[in-house]
Amino acid sequence: MTLVNFWASWCGPCELEAPDLQELHEKYGEQILMYGVNATKFDKERAAREFVEEYKFTFPILMDRVGDVTKQYKVSTFPTSFIIDSEGIIRERVNGVITLQQWEKLIEKWM
Repeated sequence: MTLVNFWASWCGPCELEAPDLQELHEKYGEQILMYGVNATKFDKERAAREFVEEYKFTFPILMDRVGDVTKQYKVSTFPTSFIIDSEGIIRERVNGVITLQQWEKLIEKWM
């Protein structure tokens, strides 16, 4: 299972969610793949790197400089996250911020 989170450094809700994402990675990192995708086309790379340092992310962060991935996943608001199963099927799309407990329920549901 994979969790993919699209975010931008200027996004207030992304800041709210950041500690929870890191906590999820620490809790489930052995069992699920987790990627942060910075919508770099709509952000500044330096600001994105500072955001990653500030929130001490230890999961991979991908920079979508051209915006292809953001467009492919039809992401227009941040944060937007996806839970994708081992077959590559998107099982959940989460627009905006949910609580840590809601994340845990979704992860447990699809694990």
